[in-house]
Amino acid sequence: MKNLYCISTLLLAGLLAACDKGPDASVEGPIERAGKAVDRTTQAAVRETGNAVLHSKVRLALLDALGTDALRMEIDVDDGNVSLAGKVREAGSRDRAAEIVRKVAGVKNVKTDLGIAMEGSDDVAPIDKLGKDVADRKLEAKIQLKLLEEIGAPALKVGIHAADGIVTLSGDVADLGLRAKAEAATKGTEGVSRVINDIGSQSK
Repeated sequence: MKNLYCISTLLLAGLLAACDKGPDASVEGPIERAGKAVDRTTQAAVRETGNAVLHSKVRLALLDALGTDALRMEIDVDDGNVSLAGKVREAGSRDRAAEIVRKVAGVKNVKTDLGIAMEGSDDVAPIDKLGKDVADRKLEAKIQLKLLEEIGAPALKVGIHAADGIVTLSGDVADLGLRAKAEAATKGTEGVSRVINDIGSQSK
């Protein structure tokens, strides 16, 4: 009987000690899980926006330095790591590309897989057309940087097409305010003569 009393006392003491410790901190509730999900989403958006900014800067640097030879370069950016692929006309452009990209602020590593386009192939367009394309692609990159600066992550959902200073914006944003800011930022970019705003708004 005495032993049974002792065991009961020990069990009661154990229960009281467990109550004093409160709920297990390692068990996450719905609020904690939701908070972590929001944090992960925010971090992903910040990273994606940063990648887009660096992508536009790299594109501009290559177009400025290599002109038409930069048009068919495919650029991939991931957290400061830049990969270049595609074909160029000149071997010198292929050799210089990595050096140009390394000088762009924010670039950590550069990997290149560039080939030489053969004359007469589909990879080589007339020089006059390419010269015009360089100006259009540079303007698109400048606008992309401007939008990322002005409206942040929502700029990732905005499509930009430039042709002779006329810029068409497309895609969807959350509200009319962002739509208006995107148009204003585009109009304020040097080289833009007209803006066609085809951006849709989720709240009308």
